[in-house]
Amino acid sequence: MHLKTFIISVLVLSSVCLYAEDPPDFVEVDTTTYGYYARKQWNELVEAGNRYLKYGFDYYYLRMRIGVAHYELQNYIRAADHFTRALKFNEGDTAVLALLYYSYLQLNRTDAADRVLGMLPVEEARKFRSGKFSFLEMVYLETGPLISSGTSDNSRMNLDGTDDVYGEIDHLIRNSYYNGLGLVTRLAPSVRLQLSYMDLFQGRTAQVMTGDSLIFDKDHSLQQHQFYISPSFRFGKGFSVIPAFHYLDITYDQLHVQYSQETKNYSFDMDTVHQRDYLASLCLNKDLSLVSLTLTGTYARLNMFDHYQAEIALTYYPRGNLDFYSQTIGRYIHGREDHFHFAETAGLKISKGLWMEVSATFGEAAEFFEKNGYIVYNLPEDMLLKWGFQPYYQISDRLLVSVKYENLYRESRFLQYDYEENSGQYLQVYKPFTYHQHLIIGILKLNL
Repeated sequence: MHLKTFIISVLVLSSVCLYAEDPPDFVEVDTTTYGYYARKQWNELVEAGNRYLKYGFDYYYLRMRIGVAHYELQNYIRAADHFTRALKFNEGDTAVLALLYYSYLQLNRTDAADRVLGMLPVEEARKFRSGKFSFLEMVYLETGPLISSGTSDNSRMNLDGTDDVYGEIDHLIRNSYYNGLGLVTRLAPSVRLQLSYMDLFQGRTAQVMTGDSLIFDKDHSLQQHQFYISPSFRFGKGFSVIPAFHYLDITYDQLHVQYSQETKNYSFDMDTVHQRDYLASLCLNKDLSLVSLTLTGTYARLNMFDHYQAEIALTYYPRGNLDFYSQTIGRYIHGREDHFHFAETAGLKISKGLWMEVSATFGEAAEFFEKNGYIVYNLPEDMLLKWGFQPYYQISDRLLVSVKYENLYRESRFLQYDYEENSGQYLQVYKPFTYHQHLIIGILKLNL
């Protein structure tokens, strides 16, 4: 009896499976997806559309309907993908191009959006705000302090050690101030040029201690002028090539100490050093649906040393929009020493027009670069940890304001002479100490 029941159950289940696997015909595909589209049942439309694509159905209206459904569900990456595929069936269709244009705008991919405008007839392109193809596209301003705990945390530092022989520090970092001004020009729908000027004023203190007495204590400074140029070229299928060049003109004071055997006294002199550094970088970016892959290679001549850096970054948009995204970066740095970095950034839309990003960088390194060489960390002191957050507020279509905070945990060194009993000599050693820098930068971006 049980065997008969089992055989009947297997036959029933088999017939159900065979029925479920019967492929749909074109009439079913078209009427079903159109029905969901007309009733604005977007989730059902996405589910049915994806199922029909697996059966091999692929035509203009199917891609259009699925793309619109994703757009209405605010999955703009998926929407752009389907609109792009719809264009293969009807190249130059203004309706698809318009939807693709707005999908890219929602993703803040203005270069891709403008490339779509270049595919529209001129009279159609002029209907869009950026269809004027103005030469000057955006200007931005960055300004703010870099507050250091170096002088406060180490104000009572025992430079000459327990033997009270001699201790010296050339640059105990004080507060700094940063300014940046830049613009983005559009040379063609798929070609942009970023030009930037940055200025950094860094306060420093030089100190010498002997016999447990501070015999030299002088404030001085570093002045750094920076020029950055970066053209970007966007090609089809989400591929971009972005070279960059960064030039740094640096002036700072350097302490020189001499000891006279005759007078048993020290003499001090502060020399002015003028240094010119530079870097060249190349970034390759490929958009892969919900993931963006970026490869960056950089060569730099900093502080009289050659530096090489290789970086890979993966940016993930799980919802197909900017409501939530994350970026993971792996970085190899070859300079005075070899180092590896791991960085993570997460962004979240808090409310209409308001986003928040949090980030952290792990791994020790002194000189390294970020943002395709735009940000240069050239202070020859190890950065042990960097973390921060940055809120963005879109005041209007043209104006965006932001405040960037970063906490930089650094390790520096000072020179000290210690007495060694075995050799009976005074040995020169470098002693480490740590401090924090707090970067607070206000950013304003204006789209023209």
